[in-house]
Amino acid sequence: MRFVGDGTTLDRADVARWIRICQEKYATRGYGTSAVMERETGAFVGYCGVVRPPDQDFDELIYVLHRRSWGKGYATEVGRAMLAHVFDVSTLSSISATIDPHKDQSKRVTARIGMVQAPCSDDSMSYWVIGRPTGRLSSAP
Repeated sequence: MRFVGDGTTLDRADVARWIRICQEKYATRGYGTSAVMERETGAFVGYCGVVRPPDQDFDELIYVLHRRSWGKGYATEVGRAMLAHVFDVSTLSSISATIDPHKDQSKRVTARIGMVQAPCSDDSMSYWVIGRPTGRLSSAP
């Protein structure tokens, strides 16, 4: 959780509030944040979504996966699927991602799903972006 938000764990009340916000975003925009479940076992392994934090003027792809799920291709799979869904149901012209500059695996995932690194004046993050595809964005590998 070190690279998510301020790195602190949410208490039960904050989690309930966050879930309500996610549900509201799906109801009003058609996208937000979703649970990521392992297909074979049904186990919760993390979450993925496209969000617009109040302090940003861009929509951002986010994903957080439990460490035991790393290296299985889940981030690439859910990232592609989420981008395809959001571009399908929205009028967004682009979606961004901000990544800790030391998280090389996360940067490789964003490159695999078609995002490109863009200039950023803030050395504390790496900024990535993908524009709306001209055709339908496939979530297939």
